[in-house]
Amino acid sequence: MSPVVASGEFGAAKPDPRIFTAACEAAGVAAAEAMYVGDRLRTDVIGACRAGLVGVWIDRLHTATIAERTEASAAAAHVIHSLGELPPLAGVQNS
Repeated sequence: MSPVVASGEFGAAKPDPRIFTAACEAAGVAAAEAMYVGDRLRTDVIGACRAGLVGVWIDRLHTATIAERTEASAAAAHVIHSLGELPPLAGVQNS
């Protein structure tokens, strides 16, 4: 069974880095080895980056503003438009 970390039980919610760290600990992986893919830049992705995870913002509709793209870049977050772009970021090569 995959671990679940619920903010209500844990006592902190995204973007608090502690919840991302707790999820990594529950999964038995180091934050630097984990990737978080989310559709909310500040709540999901920047929070994950601040906790040391690789943050990936999925902007499916290509609606990111220049300011949002700049903010993502400053946080070292990746911006993708489909999950098909994810494998290379995760180090998976197409066969």
